[in-house]
Amino acid sequence: MQEAIITELEQQYDFIVEDTPVRLGGLSNQNYVLTTNRGKIVVKRYNPYSSSEIRAVEHQALHHLRSKGIDYIPYLLVCQQSGQTTTTIEEETYAVFEFIEGEQYQRTLEQTTDAGRKLGFIHTGLEDLTLDSISPSRKRTIGIKEDWLQKIKEYDTSRGSSIGKEVLDILEETAKDYESEELRETHFHADYHPGNLLFDDENVRAVLDFEAVFKHGHRILDLAFGAYNFGMRYNKETWELEDIDEERFKSFLRGYNQTAKLTATEIVLLPEALITHRAEYLRRFLEEAVTLSTGSSASPESLVTVEYNIKEAAAIIKLAERKRKMITQFML
Repeated sequence: MQEAIITELEQQYDFIVEDTPVRLGGLSNQNYVLTTNRGKIVVKRYNPYSSSEIRAVEHQALHHLRSKGIDYIPYLLVCQQSGQTTTTIEEETYAVFEFIEGEQYQRTLEQTTDAGRKLGFIHTGLEDLTLDSISPSRKRTIGIKEDWLQKIKEYDTSRGSSIGKEVLDILEETAKDYESEELRETHFHADYHPGNLLFDDENVRAVLDFEAVFKHGHRILDLAFGAYNFGMRYNKETWELEDIDEERFKSFLRGYNQTAKLTATEIVLLPEALITHRAEYLRRFLEEAVTLSTGSSASPESLVTVEYNIKEAAAIIKLAERKRKMITQFML
């Protein structure tokens, strides 16, 4: 982080930086820990594609959850000069957050269960979040969209069945929207994975990165994504997807059900929610593959990454179908 940026932040937020900034993880945004005379803080520099509307929704959701007593959501510091939760310096947008001490996920069942619990509290807390405007395009429903299916079929035909008939058959069966009064809707985290959570020995200490909370719809899409991220088992040497780790998968779902009771309909449709989520990503990966394969500047590494993502998305769709009974029976 440049010295001029630090100086401007010191003036705007009324603190003094006492040590060298430490870069944290983050693929799209840049995050830094600063040790100041007011304690440690986290400075987030938003990527250029993060709109002011998305940032406003993120900050509104954070304030809303904190007002509900959910203290594992980091609070935002307010700029002393403007009274706002963001500031623009040299055409870049920044926000300053409370620093919460925590460790990376150690894959224990206790941590996994609590990660599920915390997502349940977040969904319950966001149910009465009201926003000025909600775009219909933001709503996420269960079921494969016809345009997704068509794009996947077109890619599969052009590439000689690289996706596979089994996957296409599964997607054909779920090419519809499921609607029911028992499918609860809310805003949701939309990026709930171990890299966005901090833990102590057994519990979640912090849930981070609410930038995608502008999405809304059936909450079990978010639940399925979280269970997938905490429950997939990979080969430790090759990182190839092997199976669903049933104990961690179940632990995550049980934890969620303790704090945000699932309806019978939601439990039955959990496999469809997981298929829907991965089908949307599969469509994106296929479009990315076509773009890269026709572009002159695509690197071999990027093509390999996209192909890996395509294979994993297809594998998860097949896994969700094969593990349907495992996903639902233990909860019914």
